[in-house]
Amino acid sequence: YPDAWYNLGVAFAEKRSIVNAIICYETAIAYKPKCAEAHNNLGVIYKERGNLPKAILYYEKALQANPNFSHTLNNLGVIYTMMGKLEEAYNYCRRAIEVNPGYAEAYNNLGVLFRDEGRIPEAIKSYEDC
Repeated sequence: YPDAWYNLGVAFAEKRSIVNAIICYETAIAYKPKCAEAHNNLGVIYKERGNLPKAILYYEKALQANPNFSHTLNNLGVIYTMMGKLEEAYNYCRRAIEVNPGYAEAYNNLGVLFRDEGRIPEAIKSYEDC
């Protein structure tokens, strides 16, 4: 049952049992290849491990399964910020907000981008929109 494998992966990730979480997410995907949440969570794991190319790969698979998955869009914004690819970062953060207007984390990340570029009025607006 793919949902059980996914949920087991979440539990293992919360316990910081990362190898077991990866196994569970991959098993969930084997049963349900379009499980955007499992792909996204694998992306989070690889981002936290510093493997940004592999994180992007899983985030892209999540978006193939669900192009409007705001968490993945925001996560890609974070990755591209880390890589210094600010235009891509802006685009993904804005897209996350577009598909989920109440997504405070994406507004915050957009505010950080603006602040880091010295675009303070836009940063303040993004923070207020949180």
